[in-house]
Amino acid sequence: MLRNTLLAVVALAFSANTASAQYSLLTSRAQVGGTGFINWADLPTGSVSNPFNINVTNTALTATVSQAVQSGFTRVTQGSSWAGNFSSGDALLWTSANNGPMTIMFSSNISSAGANFQTDFFGSFVGRISALDFSGNVLAFFNFEGNSTSGGDGSAVFAGITSTNGDIRGVRFEGVSASNQPNDFSINNVSVNGATTTVPEPGTYALMASGLVALAVVRRRKARA
Repeated sequence: MLRNTLLAVVALAFSANTASAQYSLLTSRAQVGGTGFINWADLPTGSVSNPFNINVTNTALTATVSQAVQSGFTRVTQGSSWAGNFSSGDALLWTSANNGPMTIMFSSNISSAGANFQTDFFGSFVGRISALDFSGNVLAFFNFEGNSTSGGDGSAVFAGITSTNGDIRGVRFEGVSASNQPNDFSINNVSVNGATTTVPEPGTYALMASGLVALAVVRRRKARA
């Protein structure tokens, strides 16, 4: 009876914690907050393996970047190897073809992240950004609209996502619809805001429950003695 009560209390605490998280779409880099960012200029220009690891500048975080199709990425630059509508000189990571979605998993939880996004084929498009948990499950997602041009004017749409719980372990960028091949796209540097709230993972709650049960058993034995 006591064991079941303790487990119920822990389960209730976990449920309350996860239920309280609220997710929002961010439409500007300033809304991400923090000073962390993934700088694609840290990668060599040209072909990049899939997946690969990269440091998150100004943080202790690392990130693992992958895409749905096993083909590698390409590191390009706006104005030379990419004729799009990012700001001139922006370092970009390109899916190299219709190889997305692109997933970025972090070494620990974050509060928010985002980047500018452009499909390879010109015209209007719909993209999607998702927040992922430790296991890669989708916590929330938002669609956003953009227009892909050759302007080189910094007008590529920004898409970010944030959580009030600081429980985001990864983000996923993908194209939903476009004039052609929506998952052929590039993003520029990813702004990252490290978690401000520590959210225990499910395994931690299980350990807490076991510890509470063991403590209760010891106390009952002492009481009987």
